[in-house]
Amino acid sequence: MSELVLHDPLASEVRRMAEIEGTTAEQIVAEAVRQYRAAARERKIRAEAEWWRNAAPELRARYAGQFVAVHERQVIDHDTDENLLFERVQERWPGAAVLITAATGRPEVHIRHPQVIES
Repeated sequence: MSELVLHDPLASEVRRMAEIEGTTAEQIVAEAVRQYRAAARERKIRAEAEWWRNAAPELRARYAGQFVAVHERQVIDHDTDENLLFERVQERWPGAAVLITAATGRPEVHIRHPQVIES
């Protein structure tokens, strides 16, 4: 296990929060990191959705009637079955924040994450 050093005033604030919450400083930091990661994933998905909405009509039309997976402003996979597409994306790009959306029609953003968090 590696060590992470927090300097004051952050270290003192984390210790105070842990005392108030009746938990450990490590648990406070772990929760903060989980929340940061979730927010970062959501920002990336929204950016990918914005890119897809503004993509050339010819590109969007190429995938009409299908779902597309968008990662780093590229269509990385597509399928008529959203669930099969999701499974392939999770297998090929585990842990990556990838937009899966209908190629045409009213845009919908689905943020799904297969990880189960135990409490």
